[in-house]
This record gives sequence, structure tokens and C-alpha cells, in this order.
Amino acid sequence: MFVLRKILVFLFPLLFFSTAIGQDVTLTASVDKNPVGVNEQFTYEVEVTGSSQNLPDIDLPDLENFAILGGPNVSSSFQIVNFKMSASKTYSVVLMPRQVGTFIIAPATAKYKGKTLSSNSIRLQVVQQTGAAQQPPATARRKSQKSQTGGDLSDLVFLKVIPSRRTVYVNEEVTLRYKIYFRTNINDNQIEKLPEAIGCWVEEYPVPQRPRVYSELVNGVRYNVAEIKKVAIFPSRAGKITISPLVLNVDLVVQRRRSRRSRSLFDDFFDNPFGQVVKKRVSSGKIVITSLPIPEAGKPQNFSGLVGDFRVHSSVDKKSVKTNEAISYKIKLSGSGLLKFLNELPIEFSP
Repeated sequence: MFVLRKILVFLFPLLFFSTAIGQDVTLTASVDKNPVGVNEQFTYEVEVTGSSQNLPDIDLPDLENFAILGGPNVSSSFQIVNFKMSASKTYSVVLMPRQVGTFIIAPATAKYKGKTLSSNSIRLQVVQQTGAAQQPPATARRKSQKSQTGGDLSDLVFLKVIPSRRTVYVNEEVTLRYKIYFRTNINDNQIEKLPEAIGCWVEEYPVPQRPRVYSELVNGVRYNVAEIKKVAIFPSRAGKITISPLVLNVDLVVQRRRSRRSRSLFDDFFDNPFGQVVKKRVSSGKIVITSLPIPEAGKPQNFSGLVGDFRVHSSVDKKSVKTNEAISYKIKLSGSGLLKFLNELPIEFSP
């Protein structure tokens, strides 16, 4: 059984970080919500990033299934870090679906150095109504109040565990990566429940105190992502291994929804200009790993039980010696696996 004991402390900026690597210019399309309700507005964005301020203009895809309420608006930015410049240009359009259904927003394109670059396409689900719009006013008000206390913020933050594999042999390594996805600033976090697993050996990987934050699209919606925990588990028995979820309570900074009722003249003065801090409980969810017994066919009699990728390196301290002169002979075993449970190496020397 294992329990993650290191307290997770992290602060995340609201900024999105580019994931364009290995290419001079990239195009990335995203929406600010998915699914979206019919007759509900949403924002479609295409970001062009590169290492030069001379970024190409883009051609937006056909948007005939949507009413254009605003835009396209264009904003630009650039920065220099460690003498390396990066620039971006963002095209944004405010749209509203005309009907219910599933629609594919085709890639945006741009001409650059004689080549045609394309963004990703987006599969957008349009439902009859979403959120408070599908409830009567009184219920909608209660839901709005609930959302301000962290009850309905799943589209802003969620926690996910990603296993390297789900089926292994006994004593074979499975790497678990715990990632948090967020679209708003996180002020603080508290661990409510730590993950546990019965029938496993566990080793923890070191993670930076300030984890790297990068950008990832989830159903066409852009999220900030940070890996906050990484562990290796080794099932010690065959069968189903259940790993319980990691549960966090996070403080989110969200924009306060203004009521249409009359408000005090002092409300604007005392409101937090950076948003309201609300609590949200997030869980990675449990996962199940299938552990298979090691096959008996072809297994050596002196099999140690280690499963993994190992390398053996040997060396001596002297390559030229006299008769009866002692030398040091070293054998180094490295790789991925439970090496700490290897008691000794069966070494045989020729007479």
C-alpha cells in the first residue's frame, strides 16, 4: 500500500504558454467552451506563434453554421527571454450556433514561405441549452450561487491521472502522472485524500516545486496543464490493482457574475478587481491496473523476479597487472525496475 506524503504546493499563472516546438510558425485553434448551447455565444480563436514578428495573416474557415456576433479581432504580442524572441498573433471571433448538432470547425490556414499551414480542426457539440438557461429563474439563481462557492466549475479545473500502461506483469513498472488542467488562476490547494494502492511497491519521482506549465487542447478548449505528481508502482501480485484517487481542494479566482438586480453604489468599490476566490474539489478518479502472472514457460530456475529494462556494465581498475597482484572488478546494473530488491548477482568466474 502506498500513500503520497509530500504536500503539493503550487501557484499557477493565468497565462497560456505556447506549445509550438520545432517549427518556425504554428497555428492553434480553440474555443472557450464545448459543449455550447444553441443561441449561446462563444469565442473561437486562432493563435499564430513564431520566432519573428513577421507572422502571416490567416484565412478563417467557413463558419456558415454560426452567426458572427463580433470580430474578427486581432491582438499581437511578443517577448524576449534569454535573447530568444517569440511572437504571437491571435484572431478571435464571437459566434452563436444556429442549430443543435455536432459540427466540425475546419482548420484555419495561412501562407508562409511558400507553404500552406493549417491549424487543428474542432469538433463542437451544440446542445439545446446549457447551464442556467435550461432551468427556471429561481433554480438558475440557486445554481449561480452554488457555482460561486465552487459547486459547478468543472469546465475551469480538473485533475487527471495518466498511467503509462494498464496491463503489466508482476513486478513490472507502471508510471502514474498526476496532471491538473485549469483555465483560471489557482491561489492555493489543500490535499483532501491521498491515493492508495494495495499490493504494490512504490517509488516517487522528484518533481519541481514550481512545475512547468504548458498548453493543451481538450475537446478544442485550451487549458493550462501542470504535472504535479509522478510515481512508479510495481504490482507485487497478480490480479486487479485498484488505485484510489488523489483529491484536492483548490482556491480558484473566478470572475464574479453581476446580478441584474439593483446593487449598492459601494459594490463596485469593494469588489475584488481580480475576481472572486471560490473553493473547488477536484479528483483524479480511480484507475484499475491488470497485473498478469509471469509466464512459467522459459523462466530460468534462478529467476530473481525482476521485470524491466536493465543494463550491465563491468570495469576493472587496472588493465595490466603482475602475477598475484590484486585488481578491482566492478559490475554496474542499471535500468527501470525494482533493483533494490535484488540481493546479489549470480557471478561466476572462469578458473
